[in-house]
Amino acid sequence: MVKGREKQNQAVKDFIEKEVLPHIQNHEEYEGKVDKWTQRFEAIRSIQGLAYGADPDKFPKTDPWEGCADIGIPLEAITLRAIIARFVKTIFTKPICNVTGRGGQDKNEAKIVEEYNTYTLEDEMNFERQYYDIMMDVGLTGDGIGKLIEADEDYSWEETYFTLINPISGEPILDPSTKNEYDENWPDGYPIEVDENFQPTPNPVLNMTPEVKEITVEKTDKVYFGTKLIPVNPKDFITPEGADTYDIDELPFMAHKFRKSWYWLKKREGDPKDGGYENLDKIKPSEDQDKTISTLKKIDLIEVWGKVDIENSQGEKQPKEIIALYAIEAGELLGWIPNPYKGKRMFFHWQIMPMPHRFRGKSIPEFAKGLRDLIDAIFNHMVDRDTINSHPPFVYDEESGFDPEVHTFGPAEFWGVSDKTRLGRLNMGNTSEYNSEWILEFALGLLQKLFGVTDYTLGAESNIASNKTARGIMAIIGEGNFSFDTMISILQMTNKKFFEANIQMHAKMMKERGMEKKVFYVTESQDNPFRQIARNILSLKWNFIPRGTSVETNLYRKREDAMLAYKTLGSEVFFSPEMSPTTLNNRKLLVQRIIDAFGLKEITLPSAEELAQEMIKMKATVQQEVMKKQQLEQLKKVAKFKKGTPEGEAAKRVLADIEMGQASSPQNSPMGGKNNAQPTT
Repeated sequence: MVKGREKQNQAVKDFIEKEVLPHIQNHEEYEGKVDKWTQRFEAIRSIQGLAYGADPDKFPKTDPWEGCADIGIPLEAITLRAIIARFVKTIFTKPICNVTGRGGQDKNEAKIVEEYNTYTLEDEMNFERQYYDIMMDVGLTGDGIGKLIEADEDYSWEETYFTLINPISGEPILDPSTKNEYDENWPDGYPIEVDENFQPTPNPVLNMTPEVKEITVEKTDKVYFGTKLIPVNPKDFITPEGADTYDIDELPFMAHKFRKSWYWLKKREGDPKDGGYENLDKIKPSEDQDKTISTLKKIDLIEVWGKVDIENSQGEKQPKEIIALYAIEAGELLGWIPNPYKGKRMFFHWQIMPMPHRFRGKSIPEFAKGLRDLIDAIFNHMVDRDTINSHPPFVYDEESGFDPEVHTFGPAEFWGVSDKTRLGRLNMGNTSEYNSEWILEFALGLLQKLFGVTDYTLGAESNIASNKTARGIMAIIGEGNFSFDTMISILQMTNKKFFEANIQMHAKMMKERGMEKKVFYVTESQDNPFRQIARNILSLKWNFIPRGTSVETNLYRKREDAMLAYKTLGSEVFFSPEMSPTTLNNRKLLVQRIIDAFGLKEITLPSAEELAQEMIKMKATVQQEVMKKQQLEQLKKVAKFKKGTPEGEAAKRVLADIEMGQASSPQNSPMGGKNNAQPTT
């Protein structure tokens, strides 16, 4: 190993051990908070009952008495599920993201980049499913972390069959129809497959007859070439203590803890300069000799992205953005490379309730803590109160003749007592539940206002809605939508960065593989679904504009607005289909809104350019008809006023020819009119 590389390795190792690893210890407090919020989300008992333990069967609640109410109202789960459903519904409207050029890029190129981005998200990386997990982390912990990785995956298998062997060279004869560029062993095709009893014919050119022989062939095929989004547990994402920005690229460093088997690392062993791993024999765990199957435990690893002062070839230290892998327990650096993504870190940070000057955001359980505690306590108090009021202590005078060991409660029981006036229930005072109900409704109302999810948007009924007018309800829905839309906008900011990084990573992968073009398909295309995109197109700078806002997600409101807009603006001169190409396109946009609102995907309207061309043709046709009419009138005047002259007679003959031509046309023939009677036999 080059001495300069050894110094660089030591600099990276020192950086990790001195700057990064100490923050893992400080991270434990945050991990405890996440565990607490998750426990509250998953609780199957009241928050007060959680103090006894997670399992109510093993650790029953005993206060205020054994068997008291221990009911948990899953506010966090209800709120989180409702919010995430709206997140996913809103963000994954079609198209997910619009793409426009930053310079003179052609609109068709922007369109194909948009289609390719959608293809990679939906058909390759299964973006919606991964995004759902990340949104769960956002709601539970306040932060959702996603990692974008390159995935170039092959699958190998063995096949045994009979083939033809060249007796001179001893090599199998290949089948060119099975050519596979992804198989390095057989790039020109696999050995041809024949039956065991196949009789080969002599080859007069090579002066030989192939031999039939059984062989075993290892075949390889490409199963995935593209990018993947990996949800990262926020507990495994390490940042500097006191980080004051949400932007991962602006942090001094960041690290991702994960666990992998030694065999996973061994498969990737190689030159660290090329992204391979070294020092693997130093970290190989010992095998359990008592078991027949190898059970090597997984290794705790940490992947570090950050700026490290590294000596260059001149011996000068310069900050360099690097990516390194380090085995925590063994204390070994397994490899590092300079960041190949132009200094950008391929981790993305989603939040819905960010906090200024902090990396971590706020979670739903964190904000709802006090309300959940209050509602659980009041609800269980109401149940306990109903229980004790329905079965209050029984008061009796010892002289009454009542004996609790003899006289039991229940139907068809007979009591022999001397004085029943000395028996009775203990008066428990005011037993009305109204005193608690208003607190429950008040707390639920606060929770709904906090997260923009109301009874109205959920389609539920409650006493809160009983005294609201239709206009008032729409105002509340609108307020909730705008509150929710703020969260969507914050998410879309990260989506924009993610979409851009995804396309740039695809361009990088194609360049490294020597691919000039890539074929993909558009699922919803009504014509040829296959498309082809060039690497140089992907490498350009594009503007990514995520679609979807919560204000637009109400389907019925969307349809109503589209119809109202058409009715209100359709008669305006600026939406006239006859005035100009611009006004015709304005009207087309009104119609397009109606088509989109009703989901009529089978209808495709012409583009603005096509409309302009149609209008030019229409105007030209109208102008021709006007000119013909003017010429006809002129001929009639000449025939009338210059009767008997050569000029007048010529005009008369032209008019006669025109009339005969019209008479011979189908619409003017005796049989051509649709109202004419047909001949009978």
